[in-house]
Amino acid sequence: MTPSDSMAVSVRSPKEASTVRLDDNSLIAVIRLALATSVLLVFYLAPSTLGRQRPAVLTVLLLYILYSVIQLGLALRGTAYIAKFKVWTLWIDLGWYV
Repeated sequence: MTPSDSMAVSVRSPKEASTVRLDDNSLIAVIRLALATSVLLVFYLAPSTLGRQRPAVLTVLLLYILYSVIQLGLALRGTAYIAKFKVWTLWIDLGWYV
């Protein structure tokens, strides 16, 4: 399997089976969303680790989750808009990490 191949995820229900194709952009977006949500959950369950910065950290995490959901939605739609958005994704990610 080459890095450019899609990954197939099989979702089965009792009556029918379907396959959802995840390309690289969708897979990255799903992982990004899962990590951001898990970090939010950890900070929500252990609020003492944040101290006085808790509201700011939770706000930034919620905004990052919103960004991840938007990115996942664009990746799953597979529109031409994702190509334009992908150019800016590197710079937006750099801004989040600064």
